[in-house]
Amino acid sequence: MTEVFTKIKDNPIFKSDPDKVVRNFILPQYKRTMVEVLDDFIAVKFYSSLARDGTVKTHRHYHYTQGGKLIKVLGITFEGARILLKKLISNSYTNSVAAPKNTLASIFKFTVNIMLLPK
Repeated sequence: MTEVFTKIKDNPIFKSDPDKVVRNFILPQYKRTMVEVLDDFIAVKFYSSLARDGTVKTHRHYHYTQGGKLIKVLGITFEGARILLKKLISNSYTNSVAAPKNTLASIFKFTVNIMLLPK
């Protein structure tokens, strides 16, 4: 029987292999989405969707988070997310672009700002 952890960081394997813990994490049966903060500015978002054959698929994405809001998708591995976050912070990305509001115009402006960032 597998042990049930309420938080991902409570799992003792998390310090040595965080991607394995996130990959093997299963959403509770009563939840369709879940977000957990893993690092100072990194959160992982889980959400489930129904596949064509009727099976439930769990998606996992790392996000840059600030003030409790998910700002930008960082990737699908913890180490990749940390590298991209360091690059964004070094480009002073976090201070120049605010979190998008819930309007179509603000999301469009946010997307254009991201596309114009130097790589």
